[in-house]
Amino acid sequence: GQGRALQAVRQLGRLVNDDTVMDACLHNRAHDPQVEGSRADWMMEILKAASAVDRFRDPILSTLKQADSTSDAWDLNQLCDLAVFYARRGAAEARHYLYQIFRDQPDSTAPWMAVKQIIRLDGLDGFLYIAKERGKKLRVEGAEAEWDTEMAVSEATELLGATQIDSAIGAAAERDPDFQAFRYW
Repeated sequence: GQGRALQAVRQLGRLVNDDTVMDACLHNRAHDPQVEGSRADWMMEILKAASAVDRFRDPILSTLKQADSTSDAWDLNQLCDLAVFYARRGAAEARHYLYQIFRDQPDSTAPWMAVKQIIRLDGLDGFLYIAKERGKKLRVEGAEAEWDTEMAVSEATELLGATQIDSAIGAAAERDPDFQAFRYW
């Protein structure tokens, strides 16, 4: 709560305990993750200060790759946040795993999984991918598929602006029934 872990890393120039830090990367240890959110940014600050970002990359991405065996949605959400960081550093597999998690929905109680991260990573292209997939699902499943659609629109609007989102969806809806379903949900 007071930043002592980061202070210790900065003072020592290294991690005090790799296993503890790895555990904190792989598991969201927030008291209430729904309120407190992911600790990914904080963990990256610690890894950067210890020059350990590259050393932790493979174990983090390996865990993300095995998303179907991750039993906690909040752990998986934090891993998705870490994947954005690694994808921006050039790890193509991190982007691939995010899209795979979105498509496969390893936790049926969390259909929102990877949505924000894909939009943050790929902007309008990521949003359009999500809109098409959600539109396809809306056409097949109807109202049962709509509850998390608003979150994708909200995130994209915040990052890209309502005008750009409306324009892109409107143009795509003219030629694609999946976008039409998403637009008129």
